[in-house]
Amino acid sequence: MANADIAAVMKEGACVECGARTADGLACHDLFGRLLAWEQDDAELASLHYWNVACYMLQHPSNYTEEGYAMTAGIFREAYDRKWNTSEILEATRTFIADKGKFKITNPLPSGERRRLPREWSMTIEDIYRGGERNAAQNVKVWRSRVRREL
Repeated sequence: MANADIAAVMKEGACVECGARTADGLACHDLFGRLLAWEQDDAELASLHYWNVACYMLQHPSNYTEEGYAMTAGIFREAYDRKWNTSEILEATRTFIADKGKFKITNPLPSGERRRLPREWSMTIEDIYRGGERNAAQNVKVWRSRVRREL
């Protein structure tokens, strides 16, 4: 997915969907890009890649179709509750799509045309970034727990 496809809309220094505030001049999706870059130098953080992406994306539902968001949230809940590893998560995704029929997961509308609804989250990508690279893996574990509780 190109960066423009996941571009967050910032208003008055905060993401209109997740509420993350600008940090070091970086918008919400830029903070997410930093987290992904940190994965390159941290094996533990890289092992959490599914959670890094899922937490961010679930807090930005405009990136999904209604069906795509429901599927992603459902798999996230199951994966968290059952402590699935990445291969189990990928298998569940493939099985769900095969069983339920093919549908579009990501929002086909250009970023600027999407409807964005604000939602208050107790933890966002801003918290991961502000916690620093050294603490990112531990903070992502907390983030996924909070997202799970709030879904």
